[in-house]
Amino acid sequence: MNYKYKLTKKGQAKVSLFLKNCRAYRKELLDAKKDTARDTRLPNRDAILEDVDFWDDGDGIYNNSWGVTDHYDLPLELIKGQDFIEDEKHIDLTPYIRQSVRQFIKQQEAL
Repeated sequence: MNYKYKLTKKGQAKVSLFLKNCRAYRKELLDAKKDTARDTRLPNRDAILEDVDFWDDGDGIYNNSWGVTDHYDLPLELIKGQDFIEDEKHIDLTPYIRQSVRQFIKQQEAL
């Protein structure tokens, strides 16, 4: 994937533990019949990285709660520079997408 950020070793460990805790908490809740998971998919590493890419509140701290069942969440906090850093291999596709959209609009207007 072409993410703006990548996890550091510390961030990889933190995300792996978070995902393990999500699975365990979900199992605990479902086994105890405290909730359902009909509408909730557990997060994965790619979903978290994608969310980090769209996050930008300026303070360098990513905070989000991820659903483990339909009514229960677990929080995840990642710190820029410690848990994730900019990926030097990232290619910003925004200019290419904008150009493609402009070309598409011109083609549609010409019809």
